[in-house]
Amino acid sequence: MVDVFDNGRRLKMILELCEGGDLFDQILKSPTRRLEEKRAARITAIIGKCLQYLHEHFVVHRDLKPENILFTKSGTLKVTDFGLAHFLKLSPEFHVMHTCCGTPHYVAPEVLGSNEYGVQVDFWSLGVILYIMLSGYQPFNSQSIHAMYGMIIRGQYRFPSPHWDHVSEQAKDCVRNLMCVDPTKRYDCAALLKHKFILTNVDLEELAQQEKQLFAHQKELVRADLADHTILAKTLDQKDLLSSTTANDHHIHSSEFPDTQNKT
Repeated sequence: MVDVFDNGRRLKMILELCEGGDLFDQILKSPTRRLEEKRAARITAIIGKCLQYLHEHFVVHRDLKPENILFTKSGTLKVTDFGLAHFLKLSPEFHVMHTCCGTPHYVAPEVLGSNEYGVQVDFWSLGVILYIMLSGYQPFNSQSIHAMYGMIIRGQYRFPSPHWDHVSEQAKDCVRNLMCVDPTKRYDCAALLKHKFILTNVDLEELAQQEKQLFAHQKELVRADLADHTILAKTLDQKDLLSSTTANDHHIHSSEFPDTQNKT
């Protein structure tokens, strides 16, 4: 979010331009229609850290999918589209949600099969995204939406040949731990970053350093934005004062002239 304008009738939001497209486009543009394990692992780790940040700030996304993962021109990943996001009133360990929402192929089993769920639903969706990055297709497909929901609730997915012959067992194990039907056993960010699939393919120290640089850059942008808004506010206040003074001057000048219209 770059800025917001609200004139009382319309709300306009200026969003950051992400010229790198979304994750789904990048998968389709790949010659193999899938991503190499090293890149898939890095993207998974970054999204995992994004989810950790959101959950620590009492926000659950609830609609994570490749189309909502955007990239800037330089390749920086952005998690977007918070239209279904929910702000937690309690800490993530205790808060439960009840609304059945999300995109069918990415929704967690507990959203479909129980009356309540927690922040773990986001990591299920991340598991589905990892599955797609590694294979090029979705783990759950059926001509009937109800049949597909049944497959999701049961965690009924496979790693069929030949699509998965090139994928390491470490990568498959990471998928299994993210797409675990039991949310209490499902990986969170801490467990994800300790998995061999991530440790083998991602330099976590470098990732942490880049994260610090991005936060520092973002703070500078916020400071500059606040300064711009302060200058703008002062300018508008001066214009309002000038307009008020001018209007009062006109009123004084006009009152000096005799009222000739009411004379008989």
